[in-house]
Amino acid sequence: MVTTKNSKSTKGGDREPWGEESVLRIVHKEESYRIIGACFEVYTKKGHGFLEAVYQECLTIELAER
Repeated sequence: MVTTKNSKSTKGGDREPWGEESVLRIVHKEESYRIIGACFEVYTKKGHGFLEAVYQECLTIELAER
């Protein structure tokens, strides 16, 4: 989850989180990097073309090994 601080408002009232003044902060930084790293590792080893269930099982194994 990413949160912003000092986001700019646009004409329609929507908040623009990518303005010059915005500060992005990853709430669970270590866990996020661990999960993303495991996803990349699974993709590197398995490649593309499998069903989601295959990647889910591989990701479960990869996270358990870390």
